[in-house]
Amino acid sequence: MTAQDLQVTENTQRKIMEVLHSLFMEQQNLREKVERIEKIMEQLTIQEKIERLEKEKASLLAEMEGLKEKGEAKAHKLVDEVAGLRKEVGALRELLKDSRKEKASLQ
Repeated sequence: MTAQDLQVTENTQRKIMEVLHSLFMEQQNLREKVERIEKIMEQLTIQEKIERLEKEKASLLAEMEGLKEKGEAKAHKLVDEVAGLRKEVGALRELLKDSRKEKASLQ
């Protein structure tokens, strides 16, 4: 092998090493980009979860309000019914008292 052949071989090796180094650096840059993209995707996923949960919370609060209103209406209706029943019971007691008084006065 001549000195010229050795020089060509060394130059070729140097160029191959430069190309390999360049490829390695590109690979590193791509890895960093992929990691950044993965972090962005993770943040988007978290953001989507938060949005879904906020919507569900709003829906549940609205449902709770509707149920509360229905419960209050039912309670009000029951209060009225109970008041009516109390009046009936009072009236029946009065009738029974009057009935007893009449029986007592007849005897």
